[in-house]
Amino acid sequence: MGEKPHGISYRSDIDGLRAVAVVPVILFHLGLTQFSGGFVGVDVFFVISGYLISAGIQKDIAARQFSLIDFYERRSRRILPALFVMVAFTLLAGWIMFLPDDYKDVGSSAVAVAAFSSNILFWLQTDYFAGAAELKPLLHTWSLAVEEQYYIVLPIFLWGVMRYAKARFIPWTLGLAVLSFVVSIAMVKLAPSAAYYLLPSRAWELLLGALVAQGAVPAIRSNTSAQVASAAGLAMIVASVFLLTEESSFPGLNALWPCLGAALVIHAGASHSNTLAARVLSVQPVLFIGLISYSLYLWHWPLIVFTRYFYLTLTLSPGMMAGVAAGTFAAAVLSWRFVERPFRSRERVKKKAIFVGAGAGIAAFGAFGLALFVTAGVPQRFDSSAPAIARADKPLPGEPVCLVKEGALHWEEDRCFLSRKSGPVTLVWGDSHAYQYRRAIKEIIAPKAVGSILMYATAGCPPIFGVTVNDRPYCRPGNDRVPDIIKTYGVKRVVMFGHWRPMMEGGQTSLEMLKATIAQLRAKGVTVALVGDNPEYDFNNMPLLYQRIEGLTHGEAQDFALPPKYDGEWNRAASKIVPAGAFVDPMEVLCAGHGKGCMVYGNLKPLMSESNHLSYEGAELVAPKLAPLFGTVL
Repeated sequence: MGEKPHGISYRSDIDGLRAVAVVPVILFHLGLTQFSGGFVGVDVFFVISGYLISAGIQKDIAARQFSLIDFYERRSRRILPALFVMVAFTLLAGWIMFLPDDYKDVGSSAVAVAAFSSNILFWLQTDYFAGAAELKPLLHTWSLAVEEQYYIVLPIFLWGVMRYAKARFIPWTLGLAVLSFVVSIAMVKLAPSAAYYLLPSRAWELLLGALVAQGAVPAIRSNTSAQVASAAGLAMIVASVFLLTEESSFPGLNALWPCLGAALVIHAGASHSNTLAARVLSVQPVLFIGLISYSLYLWHWPLIVFTRYFYLTLTLSPGMMAGVAAGTFAAAVLSWRFVERPFRSRERVKKKAIFVGAGAGIAAFGAFGLALFVTAGVPQRFDSSAPAIARADKPLPGEPVCLVKEGALHWEEDRCFLSRKSGPVTLVWGDSHAYQYRRAIKEIIAPKAVGSILMYATAGCPPIFGVTVNDRPYCRPGNDRVPDIIKTYGVKRVVMFGHWRPMMEGGQTSLEMLKATIAQLRAKGVTVALVGDNPEYDFNNMPLLYQRIEGLTHGEAQDFALPPKYDGEWNRAASKIVPAGAFVDPMEVLCAGHGKGCMVYGNLKPLMSESNHLSYEGAELVAPKLAPLFGTVL
């Protein structure tokens, strides 16, 4: 970002295009809803990178001047110094601020960054038990990992084509790009998080830039055509920023528009540097943002995360947004001036120093991150007992897979009985809001229940027949399996749990669909009961709140209530679609007697494990109310 690639003439419009890429990413991450598709800026970066790097390598190979050592020296100079400074800051700030569970997670991320595999780590952590993505300060390094993995393969690929296919770069690159694009479309449907994070479904974006560099598209000769192409390209990027949302299937087809837009801008500017778009992109303020775009990208996300963490909020106030934006800009300018620029100079920093420094940095971060993982986040940093609080919805070692999710799609049937006795079978059906009650049901309700209790949950999937969730393709087939479960195990009662209100408000489903599902279940001869939403809050790092509560009250706090994100309106509406006695409202248990607040801490125990999941202690408080739904009186 802002570099002049080896053997390639500098183009100010490409630096300006970097500004167009990085600004929406930052605004999107700050929480400005108008920039709902700001994440596409990363895709624009991929196209730019594919163009510049491929052009440089191809030119060197053709001139028989290509050296793999020189290539990686340039990449190390470009990527590693600023990255290392940001990671070091993150580890230091995390040491001061992060609680052990969260700091252990930072350690895992640091190891993955050192191994250029953070995209793989964050893909593997795409579930309900690895901590909230909003509080992972190195999450944004996934895109750097994708690029570095691409850079490992690209030089070998281009050299092989030059050596064995008589420099037929375009057909080979086009073939790989088409294959990757098809993989991307398929993976968006089959494994959305893998499609988002992994190289096979992202490579086509970098290869699109490579195709432009290789001359796969004829040069634009007419100035008018160049004006139209560059303007259309910018329009496609801008439209993607404002029209796409987090609910859009991505990458796949939706990534085509910002990528094609970036390719058009780059291609038009290659032969016509005086287009209106090129002139706008070369305006000094835009150009300067482009020059510091790499550092802007590096610093914005950890500063957002630390602000959220400290202030216990996922939604930044306007003042917080302004503060983070100013801090990001200041950090980026300093990083660009005193880290990026000096390390790019071969006169100031020699080749040997670059490789020795790179090796030392990778080893240091890897070792420190591994130490954090092994020591469970160094809990000795804190005197309070609160940091030791584990997320209650985290599965225990050896616990069966009863929550179906991406990466664990095999429900372990017989092992998912919370109790197994003679008599009627009750099916617990829902999403993670059913799964959060598993221990409370097993330990409190099941011993006195008549008959068996079977758990079947699908992560992020409302327990409603016919519902489709864009980024969770397993939802519909998972729900369609319920009639077979009812038949196979002779289920006589179904107790339904869900993260209802956000799903309803997000348009994924509706009360009418829930009514229809209940009717279908009753038609099969089963009794149906419904459990409403528990309180939800606007922050995820509950243990930090508990630490502060203990610190302020010397560990003697009995109750602590906070206003929830949603009121109980939806629960009241849902209670009317089932008979009296067949509905339980957890908010009545946790919010009664606390005005507009709901308890997050009670009787010296934490009641929430994160923003919308109960801890075991919270589920334990609600369990007596749930017992009658299972035909049990406690």
